[in-house]
Amino acid sequence: MKLNLSGKLCLLALSGFFVLLSTIQVQNALAASEQTAIPGPEEARIVLSNRPGEHIKELGWYKYIAKVNFSPTPFVDFIGHFSLEDSSLIYDDKEIPVHPTSKKFALRIILTGKITPVTLKIVAANGEVRSEKFTVQFEGWDNRSRIAKDSSSPQTRQIGIVAGLGVASSNYTQTRTAGMSQRNFTFKASYQRPSSARSAWGWGTSMFVTVLPISSDRPDVTARFFGISTRLGYTFSFIPEPWQLGISAGAYYTTMITSGSNFGYRNVFGPMVYPSLRRALSNADSLSGYIKLSPITNGLTLLALSNRELAGGLSWTHRMASGNSFSVSTDVASFVLNSGKIIIKNDTISLSLAYGW
Repeated sequence: MKLNLSGKLCLLALSGFFVLLSTIQVQNALAASEQTAIPGPEEARIVLSNRPGEHIKELGWYKYIAKVNFSPTPFVDFIGHFSLEDSSLIYDDKEIPVHPTSKKFALRIILTGKITPVTLKIVAANGEVRSEKFTVQFEGWDNRSRIAKDSSSPQTRQIGIVAGLGVASSNYTQTRTAGMSQRNFTFKASYQRPSSARSAWGWGTSMFVTVLPISSDRPDVTARFFGISTRLGYTFSFIPEPWQLGISAGAYYTTMITSGSNFGYRNVFGPMVYPSLRRALSNADSLSGYIKLSPITNGLTLLALSNRELAGGLSWTHRMASGNSFSVSTDVASFVLNSGKIIIKNDTISLSLAYGW
């Protein structure tokens, strides 16, 4: 049987209607399951009223559970849909914008306790006023300070691997031989487990290596640098958020790999100590800086403090919605080794981009 154009259009419209109906039913089923689901410690849930006259069928929610944010005060964002024509949606004496096509709207609710009552007013064109009443439940209210520090503060979420690539410029000098200025591509990687509200202690390890020399004023020689360190740190509790002050101590090892000339330092190691300061700019961004002092040892003997590496750095970190991070950092370092007959100095400045997960 052949269908004319009108029949085909009717069949297409009918098919689209059943697809839309099934999609709505799936969404409603998922939403209904969320009403009985147990939220996580960082989540809040909408609980609808079962009293007559406190629920409007033209108003609904795409999700009944959402993550709680903590800056500057605990709040939660929900996405809803409002399909009642010629009516306005009012919350806290302000009209909520509703998309004219999708009928979606966004609602931000400031939490006031474990249970936050919410009333939405629906004002029709004829002046009739109705209300949608529900509550938002957040079981983690009593632990909100700890949860905020553990999950919302950028500086306490940096757990895992961070890897990046940078450009470093070094100026190397050594007695009895010509110096060298060189620019390199440098690879850096680290694993860190910082402090949290449950423990003020944290630890980490990091390494760097010269990947490829870019340019040098001595074409007869190339130099590559390698270093690795491990550390244990403590975060002071008397510093209030959004600041975080800590101090770390540990050990490091570094060496040079050269070709074309017999110079450079080999197998240098020693203790290190450095304070660090971080400042949360928002839920997603933070700024941090550090100063590092690394005395150099000769076997088990600590050399004079004139033999040391002094370094400092500044970095900006952005945490993405996925929980991964992106950072930009700049570092400066001054390395001095005086063996009595030979004095080695190496001054380095670098700019790096890194990704963390």
